[in-house]
Amino acid sequence: KADIVYMPKIDTSTRTNFANYFANMYWLEGVPYLNTSNATTVSGMFIGCSALLAVPPMNLGKVTSTSKLFSGCRLLRYMPPLSTPKTTDTSSMFQNCSLLQEVPLFDTHLVKSMASMFSGCVLLKEIPAYDTQSATSMASMMYNCRSITAIPFFDTQNVTTMASMFYNCYRLKEIPQFDTQNVTTMASMFYGCIDLKTIPLLNTQNVTTTASMFYNCYKLQEVPLLNTQNVTTMASMFYGCSSLIDIPPLNTGNVTLLNSFAYACVSLVDFPYIDTSKVTTIEAMCSGCNQLQYIPDLNTDSVTTTKNMLNSCLALQRAPMVNTSNATNIDAMFTTATSLVTIPEVDMQKVATVPSAPFNKCYVLKDIRVKNMRVNMTFANCYLLNKESILYMINNEAATGAITITLNANVYTKYAEDAVVLGALANHPNISLASA
Repeated sequence: KADIVYMPKIDTSTRTNFANYFANMYWLEGVPYLNTSNATTVSGMFIGCSALLAVPPMNLGKVTSTSKLFSGCRLLRYMPPLSTPKTTDTSSMFQNCSLLQEVPLFDTHLVKSMASMFSGCVLLKEIPAYDTQSATSMASMMYNCRSITAIPFFDTQNVTTMASMFYNCYRLKEIPQFDTQNVTTMASMFYGCIDLKTIPLLNTQNVTTTASMFYNCYKLQEVPLLNTQNVTTMASMFYGCSSLIDIPPLNTGNVTLLNSFAYACVSLVDFPYIDTSKVTTIEAMCSGCNQLQYIPDLNTDSVTTTKNMLNSCLALQRAPMVNTSNATNIDAMFTTATSLVTIPEVDMQKVATVPSAPFNKCYVLKDIRVKNMRVNMTFANCYLLNKESILYMINNEAATGAITITLNANVYTKYAEDAVVLGALANHPNISLASA
């Protein structure tokens, strides 16, 4: 019953299955000694017992799974010794035990899954040096363990996933040198580790995803060279790494997603050369990199969206050569790139709806080559746009109906009556100029 506060003594000497035995008894504060000598499973035994203050010592000598054993026991502060010589699964064992400050060392030599084992243990300050020789999953193992400052060395030779392993471990300052040769996913591995300044060299030869791997690692200053030959997604990989001054060369030959890759990396000055031949989205790839001065030309033949790609790149003077011929969305692509002078090419043949402010606040933009324009476009804030750029747009348009190019008022006044411009407009009757 959910409203029971204290459980009376129960004869459990012959019971083998304790799975979800006290599950969701929200008011339960204490339980008597339980004979669990014959128990083979205790998965979820106390799950959701959010008022439970203490548990007695338990003999778990025959138990193979302690998954979710104390999950959601938010008031537990202390854990008794546990005998677990046969346990193979400790996933979510202490999940959301938010007042737990320490856990005992117990036998984990057979454990394969430690996924989410301590997830949500926000006051836990230390993890014992568990035997992890059999572990294959450490996904979200220390998710939101916000008080941990150091991690013991774990044997991770058999681990295949470390996704979100240290997610939001705010106070974590150092990572041991782990064996990661068999790991295939490191997505969000160090997400929100705001005190990390360096990362040890990691074997990433089999990793296929590094999405959000260093997301909001504000103090991270450098990253070692990583083997990313098998990685297919790097979305948000360095998002918010505001102290990162350099991104090492990365093998991106198989990468398809680079959206928000270096978003708000405000200390980044130069962008490394990366192979983008298979990339389909570079949305917000360098958005907010306000110190970025150089980006190499990119092969973007497969890209379908460049939305916000260089938004707020305040120091960038020349945009890279980017093929947008397959892009359907170029919204805010260069918005607030206030130092941008040159944009080599923007091909709009697949852009069927009026894009949202792709050149807004490009105040010093002089030279741009826009072709295959089929929808209205505005350059209202481009105070220095030259005649060659305007002529190129007109002469290389692909409009099937009437469209308008809106220019800054001064630019319009300067060129609207220019004989060459008027001649071009006469040859392209679908195009008209307007003043902002």
